Amino acid sequence: MDASAGVGLARQSLEALKAVPGWLLSAATLALSAVYFWPPFWNMIPTDIRGYVPLATTIIAIFTFSKLGNDIRISRAQRRACVAHRNRERLFNLYRPLAALFMTRHMTMVEARAYPNLRSRIIHAWDELGFYRKRSVGIRHAMKALFDRGISTGAEMDYYCDYPMKQIVEIVEANGSHVSAGLMLLVARADRSRHEDPGQTGITDEEIALFNHISKRHEYLSQRYD
Repeated sequence: MDASAGVGLARQSLEALKAVPGWLLSAATLALSAVYFWPPFWNMIPTDIRGYVPLATTIIAIFTFSKLGNDIRISRAQRRACVAHRNRERLFNLYRPLAALFMTRHMTMVEARAYPNLRSRIIHAWDELGFYRKRSVGIRHAMKALFDRGISTGAEMDYYCDYPMKQIVEIVEANGSHVSAGLMLLVARADRSRHEDPGQTGITDEEIALFNHISKRHEYLSQRYD
């Protein structure tokens, strides 16, 4: 056999090994390892071919680990590609249209702190401590009040614009396959908050939470997949 024929045979052997499933290579590695390391099996091998067993075991083991590693790499790459495709669809079909609703609707948000400094928080904690009859309950609420700044957020739409709740619901309903359970819950709460208090003049807390979610998700998806 000349050199070119040997190279061709080796290439064909490598291609054949590449086509072998990973589970079959793993089984072959375990079988050869059992033959090599377990004396009852080793003694059954003819003496004239025993010298090839370590070499065959090493080669099959290398191909096994390489095959399994490559399969894991391909599987991870496919999952990442699937996630990226799904997030791009979510960005362009859902969050980009939702964010565009606020492009010409400007929201002014105001944050108020009932207990802005340590002195006010200590007074609040002392009041909580004496409010409850049970001492353990009072201590628990007092400790919580000691770190509570009493932050509340209010918002209103500028230029006499309305909060685009109707348009948000329409976009979400039209792209149900891209809507997460969290977004569905935020939309439902925001829509219900307006119906429960029709006389509300400002923006409800639920509507603020929905707006913040849309803004954050749109910014995140835009940075990664736009």
